[in-house]
Amino acid sequence: MAEAHGTGSPALAPGRTDPIRVLLVDDSFAYRMFLRELVSLQTDMQVVGEAANGLSALRSARELAPDVVLMDVSMPGMDGIEAVRRMRQDGITSHVIMVSAFSDPAALKDTLKAGVATLHRKDPGNGEEWCGSLLASIRSGTPGTGGPAGDLADDMVVVPAHGQLTGRRHPLPSRIRAVLIGASTGGPKAVGQVLAGLPADLPVPVVMVIHTDSVFDRTMAETLARSGGKPVRLITRPEPLAGSPGRFLLAPGGRHVVIHGNLISLNDGPLRHSVRPSVDVLFDSAAAALGGEVMAALMTGMGRDGATGLRALHDLGAVTLVQDQETSAVFGMPAEAIHLGAARQIVPLDQMARWIRTTLLRIPSG
Repeated sequence: MAEAHGTGSPALAPGRTDPIRVLLVDDSFAYRMFLRELVSLQTDMQVVGEAANGLSALRSARELAPDVVLMDVSMPGMDGIEAVRRMRQDGITSHVIMVSAFSDPAALKDTLKAGVATLHRKDPGNGEEWCGSLLASIRSGTPGTGGPAGDLADDMVVVPAHGQLTGRRHPLPSRIRAVLIGASTGGPKAVGQVLAGLPADLPVPVVMVIHTDSVFDRTMAETLARSGGKPVRLITRPEPLAGSPGRFLLAPGGRHVVIHGNLISLNDGPLRHSVRPSVDVLFDSAAAALGGEVMAALMTGMGRDGATGLRALHDLGAVTLVQDQETSAVFGMPAEAIHLGAARQIVPLDQMARWIRTTLLRIPSG
């Protein structure tokens, strides 16, 4: 998308002797990378700093005095709204553009006045048009005037977030029938951490594919059970999708796990991405059997297994998560899913279990 605006960008604006100095603030490295590329291609703009949360943004704004701050809203620790409030209290008058994921910018301004925002990524439909809108906002920006906290929203330009990271937006499914997790390199440790944060009586099965072979699969199940504090067991025979609560199921080495009808079962189909079990095989089977009534997480791992299957689930309305780059041992599989627009949400490892828990509270399970 950035290349569409990489040539023919205007020279310095009349009256300016230096480029517009831009600070990028977003907890997603992939999204900051996208913004960095877009802004850096402009001859009249310069990225002077980046921050991954509101507190770092506040420090960077104090030190760098940027002309413009591109500010995410929902971030761990201090969010973007609080960061801007403190910037104004400190007399920092940088022009702020909230690059939010809110579907209604007018509603976001109302929410900002209340100091609370609940946000989801939104696909603007036309990436080139969105880039042009953001760049025009940067170029037309003037320093903020500060003022009372209640008037903070009047000090900002609100632009719906670019949809490259999460593809088309869907409403949440009416129910969740299974939680699916795929991982590879770094997966046992990361998945164990997620399991440790989940309730033992989860009402739907958690079905996991982590690349392994038949020599180490039992050891992996035992490791996951120990680190996650849950009774993880290898899938050895077909079992019903709907069953007793608290089932944490791991694909055995050398066999694919699939969901077919109302059964979780195994098959010896061909290798996918040179591996068996394959995350894509599980995700594709769930898309065919359950449609969007699934929550699926693609975590750390080398290669691209799971990305196309996650996209299939996403397009059917499933809740799809990927692990962020900062906490991934290897960012290959999540990065490929992001590239395909397969993720509703990019989540740090230490927040993955909370996302699963809270989403299941909002959606009927079983």
